[in-house]
Amino acid sequence: GTAPLVKAIAGTTTLKATDYYKPLVEGDILESDDRQRKIVLGSYVALATLFVKGCVLLPDMDAIVACKTVLAVLVGYEFADLGSGVYHWSMDNYGTKNTPVFGTQIEAFQGHHELPWTITYRQVCNNIYKICQATFPVAMAGIVAIDDPYVLLWMST
Repeated sequence: GTAPLVKAIAGTTTLKATDYYKPLVEGDILESDDRQRKIVLGSYVALATLFVKGCVLLPDMDAIVACKTVLAVLVGYEFADLGSGVYHWSMDNYGTKNTPVFGTQIEAFQGHHELPWTITYRQVCNNIYKICQATFPVAMAGIVAIDDPYVLLWMST
């Protein structure tokens, strides 16, 4: 019953989020597991590699190179913001949990808007690993196939 909660409040034990909060989707977990952490780490390493490769391939710095570099990063952030906004809007407004490929994401997005505080119960890697999983192949393709420093810097943002 309430004994684990009382111990947690007293500071004598640590609760998992699912001990006191029911996830929106049956069977969902709120804690990050090792697989999710590895996916996030791999994605972050790939993005950092894109950035480092882009910096290494930059020509000698002058005003033009500096402007192109700043522009590549700013445009990258703008594309990321626009892309994530369109994605979020699409998940919020179209489809159901039964939609192929995106169904579980749609269900989570729509549920998040019904009960917005639920995201605060989810650990970070648990919350972002699906996005990292989707971006990893693109980042790897950039590492292997692209040698334009500005494209690499754009991709890394």
